Amino acid sequence: MNKDDPKKLYQTVEGRVIAGDSKIDIYGDYLMTGEATRVANILSQIAVPKNRVAFFRLNMGLAFIQILLTINYLIFIPHEGLLMCLLFFGLSIIGILNIVKFRAFGYISVLLIGLLGWLIGVRWLLVSSWTTNEAALFTMIAAATLMVLETLVIGIAVILKKKLFPHTHYLLIPMRDGKGKPIFENS
Repeated sequence: MNKDDPKKLYQTVEGRVIAGDSKIDIYGDYLMTGEATRVANILSQIAVPKNRVAFFRLNMGLAFIQILLTINYLIFIPHEGLLMCLLFFGLSIIGILNIVKFRAFGYISVLLIGLLGWLIGVRWLLVSSWTTNEAALFTMIAAATLMVLETLVIGIAVILKKKLFPHTHYLLIPMRDGKGKPIFENS
């Protein structure tokens, strides 16, 4: 198998979903091939066109807030170390790009980085509460802002994940019925 095949398969399946083909029909085309499981996983991670239209504004709002948080990470996270800075920045950029494309991985990555950012905000609040200088006050304000924005992002990401991908687990695999067949939402 050529290493480009998975990428081409993803692009082909995603193109058909965006064009309006039913996920059940697309899966049926690959059912008797060795790619059926991979296609089911791909289909579970792509939003159908009617959901893309219905949640476009909320989706772009989430992307905008995540861009603000990415700038916030570049300002405040370097104090946590280079590895943490690269982790937050990299996951944020990947999340934003996938959110704009309505891919499930974007919502999961934003959700994970939101939880990590929230924990860092709690840590900053605890550490800065031990001192009483201007830098501590600035850190407490930054931590509170970070925690409020992260809470907003986590909430929006969970709502969009549930609305756009109702039959997808958080592990990005499709839910299955009693017979073991993947469940897809109506296109």
